[in-house]
Amino acid sequence: MKKNQRLFLALGLMIVFVLAVHGQVAKQVDKTKLIKPPVPMRVIQPCEGPDLVAGRPTIVKQIIGGKGYLNLSAKVVNQGTKDFISDPRQAEAQLYVKKLWMSGPASYVYIQKVPIARLNKGQAINLSGRFELPYFKKWDCADVVAGYCCQEVQVLVAISWDPDIRNDDNLDNDDCRAWNDRCPDVPAHHVWYQVECPW
Repeated sequence: MKKNQRLFLALGLMIVFVLAVHGQVAKQVDKTKLIKPPVPMRVIQPCEGPDLVAGRPTIVKQIIGGKGYLNLSAKVVNQGTKDFISDPRQAEAQLYVKKLWMSGPASYVYIQKVPIARLNKGQAINLSGRFELPYFKKWDCADVVAGYCCQEVQVLVAISWDPDIRNDDNLDNDDCRAWNDRCPDVPAHHVWYQVECPW
């Protein structure tokens, strides 16, 4: 093979190699374009003014003398940027239980109610109490046998407002968010237990 031919062949091979490497790098660059950046966590910024938030309840089961009890606790926290100041008749922190087999006002049992006259930003009101489960026989409903039924209660934390609270010309008791005035309804806030069937 002549010297010129070898030179052209070597040059051609070098060009093919450079193009192949460039193609691989381009593919890698294209793949990196397909990778989506991580979604940032949603951070809820404080809103301007008082923001009273109903926290999630803590539920501890207990049996005393064959009776079933729920020992309950929760907090209402001012997570806003300003202190909450009000007539205590206009706002109330509540911890209560709903008997889900019933309807109407009789289905609610209030464990503790605390009027809110002042709650500085960052401070909390502690709520607690004990609830006796009606007709309790045993916990859980995984192994219900003949003659027994499953019964359910829901534990709730809420802030109750005077309907006219925004019309009293007092900006210090205007809650800047309403969606967090009641704890979320999630399975962890429900308790199932067995009773003797009433029929």
